[in-house]
Amino acid sequence: MRPMAVEGRTCETKSSEYKGICLFDANCDSVCKVDPGFDGGHCHGFFRRCYCTKPC
Repeated sequence: MRPMAVEGRTCETKSSEYKGICLFDANCDSVCKVDPGFDGGHCHGFFRRCYCTKPC
């Protein structure tokens, strides 16, 4: 039998550092990587906010 891979959950939090409308995931990602504890980010929602992600 092969061991099953378990995927970890990802938590997201609205970025406190990103200013303005989030149009490009790459910009949000780079801002979030500067914040300690976060490993990336993406644009999300109707109002296009930047959300930083990290493993839970």
